[in-house]
Amino acid sequence: MALLNLYFVLFQVLKTIPWDKVDITVISLEVCTKKLNENLSENHHNNYPEIIDYLESVGYMEVKKMYHTDEKISFDTFWIKKGSDLKII
Repeated sequence: MALLNLYFVLFQVLKTIPWDKVDITVISLEVCTKKLNENLSENHHNNYPEIIDYLESVGYMEVKKMYHTDEKISFDTFWIKKGSDLKII
């Protein structure tokens, strides 16, 4: 099991994984679709749609989301490798 907390570079790191050389069954990501605090100066790009497309293209399917806020701005999302018999409740 590997646990990485990568917030702002998550998508860039996912693209560096050699998917044909590793066997990862479950992926859990913490996603923030917009700034949680609008007063912060840094920019925020919502790359969640790109993450969906990319993980599907390398053989994963999203199986669950757990929202952190009522506004559904940030959440944990869980992905399982297609063909796996693993279930996430």
